[in-house]
Amino acid sequence: MALLRSGSLWGVVYIDGALVYAAAGTDDPVAADRYLAEVLHGPVFANLMRRAYFVLTPTSTAHRAEWARPRDDAEYMGSGHYLSVPAPGRTDPGQRRYWCVEAARPGALATADAVARLVQAGRDRLVTEQDD
Repeated sequence: MALLRSGSLWGVVYIDGALVYAAAGTDDPVAADRYLAEVLHGPVFANLMRRAYFVLTPTSTAHRAEWARPRDDAEYMGSGHYLSVPAPGRTDPGQRRYWCVEAARPGALATADAVARLVQAGRDRLVTEQDD
């Protein structure tokens, strides 16, 4: 594990596991990881103890309207946030913290649009499930 500070080269979006699982249509972490790889095309790590996912994004993500105020289910974490990041190569979902999607190359980050679509898809599905 490494403790890294976000905000200068990259930011991070915290997403509650319930949103990720709703968007992916599964509670299975392996299937959810495949979904994240397909839709985000950028690095994601999980903390399964907290049922939380963290997506590395460009710092420009902070300027989007959807991150203007923090919400319990998803939040942009920019400057001044410190994250305990799994070691490179730690990709086993049986571990407490692991990379769901490793970076394809240095500097490869998930786009703000892809993250916003994922969060909205999860929220929409959760609302639909509550209405049923």
